[in-house]
Amino acid sequence: MRLAHVSLILTVAGLIFTGCKPPEDPLGNRLGPARDVINASVQAIGSLPDWQKVTNVSATAIVASYDADGNKTVDRLMLNMDIWGGVITADGASPQGAWSARVSDDGTCTTTGSPSLGKEALCRELGTILHRVRGPLNMLAEREQVLSAHRDRVDGINVNRVAVEGRGKTKMVYYFDAATNLLRFVSEGDETPGSKGTVTIYGQRESYAALPNGLTMPRKFRVVKVGQHVMIGDKPVLDVELSDITVQKSQ
Repeated sequence: MRLAHVSLILTVAGLIFTGCKPPEDPLGNRLGPARDVINASVQAIGSLPDWQKVTNVSATAIVASYDADGNKTVDRLMLNMDIWGGVITADGASPQGAWSARVSDDGTCTTTGSPSLGKEALCRELGTILHRVRGPLNMLAEREQVLSAHRDRVDGINVNRVAVEGRGKTKMVYYFDAATNLLRFVSEGDETPGSKGTVTIYGQRESYAALPNGLTMPRKFRVVKVGQHVMIGDKPVLDVELSDITVQKSQ
């Protein structure tokens, strides 16, 4: 009984000191058939132990948003992203003055001031930016459940296709370049041609920013509507370009 009591104390102490952090074994059986693909994709953007130490990423962002009629609104934002905590904050300015916003993975969104976009559109935009910047790290933080994984070909590129279900039962599909293991596309919603889904387009290696300790992350991507006859359409929804990227890490 004494041994069991000591064991219980050690277990509780371990939980207290561990706190909230990335999982110790993020590539566990939960990823199923996508395990090898996700492992390769994370290795393509740096060391997993180094990513687990990242607490915050800040950047300047030039963001162009397009409404249903194709009208464009451009904002210059100062972003702070808690990669594992699932929170993004933004500071910007409109003709009405300075504004700020905070969006979390659970759907909570707060704004102050008068953003150029309406609150709903802004919250959706910031949530998309955080998700697309994290890429395969979304699955490591247990935000998404893997449904399937197989080889495919998209836009002339051989890819590894990983379908997932996110919070709110949102269907998403990640497409990783089979040659470089970098993330090339992410579809959200129905990706069938003629549907109302969207596709995020990443470039090749030059579209990724080099960070300390061999880490890399997307610095430029575009979101378009699904086409009428092909998956990747030509009607833009969002253009994002990041610069002055800095990373904060735990010791």
